[in-house]
Amino acid sequence: MGHASVNKGNYKDAIASLEVASQLAPNSSAVHTELGYAYFCLAQYENSIKAYARAVSLSPASSATRRSLGVAYLRSGKSEQAIVHLQVATRLEPENATNHYLLAVAYDGASQLDDAATHFLRSLALDCNFYRSYFGLAQIYADQSRTEDAIGLLKKAIQLKPDFVDAYVALGNAVSSTKNYKDAIRHYDAALKLDPQNPVARNNLGVAYLNIGKNKEGLEAFKYAATLGPQVGQIHLNLARAYLQAGNKDAALAEYGLLKKIDAELAKSIYAEIFQERLLKVRD
Repeated sequence: MGHASVNKGNYKDAIASLEVASQLAPNSSAVHTELGYAYFCLAQYENSIKAYARAVSLSPASSATRRSLGVAYLRSGKSEQAIVHLQVATRLEPENATNHYLLAVAYDGASQLDDAATHFLRSLALDCNFYRSYFGLAQIYADQSRTEDAIGLLKKAIQLKPDFVDAYVALGNAVSSTKNYKDAIRHYDAALKLDPQNPVARNNLGVAYLNIGKNKEGLEAFKYAATLGPQVGQIHLNLARAYLQAGNKDAALAEYGLLKKIDAELAKSIYAEIFQERLLKVRD
């Protein structure tokens, strides 16, 4: 019954049945694996980890189970624990591109960037169409100021997956860092055609507009971004600065008031600009 409920997407029913099954068959790795999956699909990652860990203890040589446990740790923000199990999964199944990709993501989350790059590259050597690895490697290269390399990888990711919104945003960011703001605007626009409600793309579009002197367009982009990400402090900070540049100090002060409630520390960076009318550059 639990397996059938999982297949139908009835994860709550599946969990109820599988918890009973796990008591009746405590040494069944398959039952605990399926229970871990059901919890994972409901974003109950701690319970998922417990179930997968039990499955791993029963079948320690299963690459798939190790991989599932590693992913559950990743989703719960525990990169170090994820690395342990994804390393084992990769040793058990070294020709699996997904294993190397996930291990790279875990290393990236743990700020072990050289190891992350190594495994992104390994995944691509095994599968040259693994678009997510192009994206992950590009993010590392961008952080290392290897901007042209990052741009090339992001274009490859988009070529392989034309609806990859995050890649368009990242490409806009990379191009913007070279001060090619008009090209950056084109990439942000592409992202927004795919996902009009993306606050990051909308905010960064505003930054690019301001950098080419299109203050009205920049202000409108920030205003829209603020409706999409009302609790994102950087958006309100940029909006306050855009209002200042437009000579609307009252609106800037209103944004400062909102920002104080969202991020008091970030609000301090705009205080002097508003009350001393000193302008600083907006950021993405």
